[in-house]
Amino acid sequence: MNTGYDAEDLRLFALVYRMGSLSATERQFDIPKSTLSRSLARLEKAAGVALFDRSPKGLQPTALARELIGFGTSAENAVSGADEVLRGASDTPSGKLVIAASATSSRFLLSSALAKFISLFPEVDVHLEVTSDAPDPQSEGIDLSIQVGWPNNTSLVARRILSGPSGLYVSPQSGSIDRSTVGDYGRIVISTRDTPRAWREKWILRNETDELVLDTQPIASVGDPSIALDLITAGNGITILPLFFAAPLEQGGQIKRVLRDWYGPPLEVFAVLPPGRRQLASVRRFMELLLESAKHRKQEAKFFESG
Repeated sequence: MNTGYDAEDLRLFALVYRMGSLSATERQFDIPKSTLSRSLARLEKAAGVALFDRSPKGLQPTALARELIGFGTSAENAVSGADEVLRGASDTPSGKLVIAASATSSRFLLSSALAKFISLFPEVDVHLEVTSDAPDPQSEGIDLSIQVGWPNNTSLVARRILSGPSGLYVSPQSGSIDRSTVGDYGRIVISTRDTPRAWREKWILRNETDELVLDTQPIASVGDPSIALDLITAGNGITILPLFFAAPLEQGGQIKRVLRDWYGPPLEVFAVLPPGRRQLASVRRFMELLLESAKHRKQEAKFFESG
């Protein structure tokens, strides 16, 4: 029986089902809407009924689409798995490397590793997706994502690349600040999907013998540390940052750490990837460069803090 559709049509159907619209699928996976439309048309012709109800909110799956999605997901997984096997067969990086990270991680952690990787392997098509949220690499076709904290999806592989305590930072033009006056400075809170709760709510700092709690209403909540940096540099408020990111900036005179004997909650940064991706030559080589960069960043922070 000639059905008129194939496994690729099922795979594209699964992508559209997950993204909720043709436009979103086109943007996310760089697949023309015309290609997606033709695939859906072939499936709907075979079924004799529509797979989606069109609405102002996007494509709403019908009962038939919900019954079919398991087969579409299987086709998508088959192609993804085959791609990983084929790409991992060589020790030479090739094809596309998709990385996701925040603006701050991209600037202070990834830039050096990316520059070296591109220089060593110019034939690899590198894509860096800058996002303030922690994406799901497995469902979004990402080879490696830089995230704060352990991922919620336990099927993902996570490698810790940086960890360390935090401190309080203000504009370098700010006057003297001690324990009795630090509460007068408006808090700038960094709040993203993967920001630890200890950073988003009240700040608890400790020294060798005591505890300091800062829990005033924030004057601003921002989606990326780079915005917090811009605000305090302009003389607005106080924020909490990991020392391994902030110490070199302080050395350069861009920000100033206050209450130097007090340390805030630690921050852990992970490289997160789907299980099959760690076998790919491009991912392996990039991870090596990334770990080198992270090690240099931590050593640099320790040097500045002790200097």
